[in-house]
Amino acid sequence: MSVVTTVRTCAIDGCEKPYRAKGYCQMHYTRAKVHGDPHHRYPKKPCSIDGCGRNSRARGMCSLHWDRWRRHGDPLFAARRRATADMTPAERFWTQVEVGLCWQWAGATSEGYGVFSFDGHPVRAHRWAWELLVGPIPVGLQLDHLCRNRSCVNPDHLEPVTQAENVRRGIAALWW
Repeated sequence: MSVVTTVRTCAIDGCEKPYRAKGYCQMHYTRAKVHGDPHHRYPKKPCSIDGCGRNSRARGMCSLHWDRWRRHGDPLFAARRRATADMTPAERFWTQVEVGLCWQWAGATSEGYGVFSFDGHPVRAHRWAWELLVGPIPVGLQLDHLCRNRSCVNPDHLEPVTQAENVRRGIAALWW
């Protein structure tokens, strides 16, 4: 003998949520209790970003702009990023450099070294700066950061040396 059980659903047309009380699901029951109308909805406010016609979600911004603000600290992050698409690689490079005693790389890093995307491939930023401002790196040599700051891209702080010399200097720097 099988028992057939039926689950009562909300009385609101199109709502398939399970019945809670007075014929409504939890959401519609709360709306009816608080506002006197199970269909009550707060009016939607537009996104506060100029030119965006979406409804706001949080902090006066739509989901798209709020997510960009949360992830990048800037609701217009992608728009600013698109602006760099018209720049030459050198112009894009210099937007990521904070010039001081060391020319600090402010872009992406890997193991402390700046990483710059050139022709769709990642390139170490200090190597790209050297080749842009000084010339090609001699074959068999690598660039040593004399300032010991891996994210520095100042060619005056770089010197082409052998790998053995670079390692020796790195170990010696640990002892001082």
